[in-house]
Amino acid sequence: MRFTEAEARELVGESLAAGSLDEVAALLCTRTEGWAVGLQLACLSLRAAPDALALARGISGTSRHIADFLLDEVLGHQPEALLQMLLVLALPERFCQELYTALLQEQPRGLAQTPIAEIERQGLFLVALDDEGTWYRYHHFVRDLLLFRLTETIGSEGVALLHRRCSVWFASRGLIEEAVRHALQVGDQAMAARLVEESYSALLERDEGLVRLAPLLALLPEPLIASRPRLLLACAFDCFIRWDFSAFAAMTGRVMAQLGPTNQEHIFEGADLRGDIALLEGIARFWVGDFIRAGALIEEAYQHISAARAHTYALTVTYLGGARFHCGDGGGAITFIRGHLRWADAPTSTATAMLLVGLNYINLLSGRLDQVAHDARQLSGDDPNSNRFYWCWGQYLLGRYHYERNELEAAEICFLRASGFPYNAQERVHHDSLMGLAHIALVRGEHKRAASYGHRGRVFAEERANPGLLEATAALEAVVALAQGDWASASWHVQAIDPALYTGHALWLVQARWCWAAVQIGLATPESLAEATASLARYLAEAEVAHNVYWQIRAGGLLALAHHAQGQHEAALAALGRAVSLAAPGGHIRSLVDCGPPIAALLRQLSPGNSGGPNVVRVLAAFGEGAQPPPERTASLEAPKAAGTATPGLLSKREQDILVLLAERLTDQEIAERLIIAITTVRTHTRRIYSKLEVTNRRQAISRAGELGLLEGYR
Repeated sequence: MRFTEAEARELVGESLAAGSLDEVAALLCTRTEGWAVGLQLACLSLRAAPDALALARGISGTSRHIADFLLDEVLGHQPEALLQMLLVLALPERFCQELYTALLQEQPRGLAQTPIAEIERQGLFLVALDDEGTWYRYHHFVRDLLLFRLTETIGSEGVALLHRRCSVWFASRGLIEEAVRHALQVGDQAMAARLVEESYSALLERDEGLVRLAPLLALLPEPLIASRPRLLLACAFDCFIRWDFSAFAAMTGRVMAQLGPTNQEHIFEGADLRGDIALLEGIARFWVGDFIRAGALIEEAYQHISAARAHTYALTVTYLGGARFHCGDGGGAITFIRGHLRWADAPTSTATAMLLVGLNYINLLSGRLDQVAHDARQLSGDDPNSNRFYWCWGQYLLGRYHYERNELEAAEICFLRASGFPYNAQERVHHDSLMGLAHIALVRGEHKRAASYGHRGRVFAEERANPGLLEATAALEAVVALAQGDWASASWHVQAIDPALYTGHALWLVQARWCWAAVQIGLATPESLAEATASLARYLAEAEVAHNVYWQIRAGGLLALAHHAQGQHEAALAALGRAVSLAAPGGHIRSLVDCGPPIAALLRQLSPGNSGGPNVVRVLAAFGEGAQPPPERTASLEAPKAAGTATPGLLSKREQDILVLLAERLTDQEIAERLIIAITTVRTHTRRIYSKLEVTNRRQAISRAGELGLLEGYR
């Protein structure tokens, strides 16, 4: 940020009486090149300088030299106690009064009790991080200078001691990431490893911890992780949370390879850790379709994992229920999971939420759409801030329900809500919500909007380096290309998809295999049609064995189109008739419609005894053929708020106030004056608004807020 000479004069005028003001301001602006921090430091030194003009003339050199010079001037006039406080507080990236007291635990009591508010009162480089005046940080450049001066003052050993005190203090407050950073600053990898090993299990019990595990592990060097089985175990759990099952399988294999049969008992003492190993092995088997072996391993985990670890225990129950469902005992699986809902300690607990996700998985794949809506509504609740990780799950699943029933406006609201917390939601939930919004845009003929959502999905997938997300993005991009009749681009996009790869019975809207098959059918060459038919027949058989009704509907519809394109009329009607009969009880619409327009012609050719009744009428209506009867609903369901109604809890009250003023095109200074807060506070809240709305500037923020209805009632 650079000041003009007029702005510099105004700033200098606060520290200097009239007289030489104009000349000093002009000199300082020239020598600092308008550099804001340099001007601020100069103004602070002017307060005690006997000859302001001489001080201004003495500044020369680069910005770093200017800063060193001015910092000397400022620090040289501070009391010893305040000077020591300034230097010590430069060590942590953020600090509070309690942390400062801990850092000076061996100093005189009065020194450690010097209030940080005194530094803020004097305007000495602080940035407030909250409205309560609890957490602060320095301007980054100033912090670097103070750290250099701190090392000169107390030496590297003194700095190392302070880093260790920071690490211990942050760890005692459950702020593990910062504790690990300080341990690594002094090269104490063993301490950093122990902090992660001792905390990852606790992180799994908290909704915010479910998204904090990945950045925590990213701090550790790979050789350190590779040498410690507990860290590998934590990495395996992180892969599971992010739904990166290719990495998950590899990581689980690394855990078992390092342990070996002789080391396992020695390293993993205790039933819970043995249960964790069995659970991870079971989940790995689950996602390769070995449900019998998965069930046996997860049953072992169920016997070992303590119910006191409520979320991990609920995860075990959920996967055990899922294995039983895929083995043919769907009713028993649902009863088993619902029985544990009575055990969970509170309706909003992470354990309850995990169990509800498990029920939704079974209900969605078994075709019980109304039950999906009921449980998803219970999962999402009214307050996204109570448990954002699972609130996003609930909104996403509601979006899936409404999308499948062709209730596109309601689905759009839910997907927008679910995509509103990219760094609090499960990665695939956020990404598939973007994919859902893209599909809705395609249905409406908004190809550019669909491509925009696809681009956001790709940016997110690349940022997270998740192969599953990248493949799903490629699938969506192929669908967009198909909608525009661009077969060359569609073919290029699906080259990233391996149709033979078994990816498990996931519940996501965008499944790469369906998109790949649609492209092969559209290409309509003998080779592409033969390959699509063989693959779809295999997918259908996999779905039947796993009792996956949802996949059987989609695979059956696409298989009908593949047969039809090859002139196999009877086979096409047989495949479609079976898909229609499976779709009718749950009221599935989009699973058939999204197969493509040729489905409509085939539907009209079905025999009256296999016509699907009212549900086929709704499917045809979705193609624009005839009036659409209202979908059947359970009486207990409420429709979501209409589009444009504010998404509750996305922004805090203060953030909402600032968003409204941003929309009125007020400057940061004007907003600060209107709300009677510091301009730095305005900018802090604005950054948080941009982060929550996934934007980078005001115009994008206002546009995104309009989509989410955050400005309704304020204009």
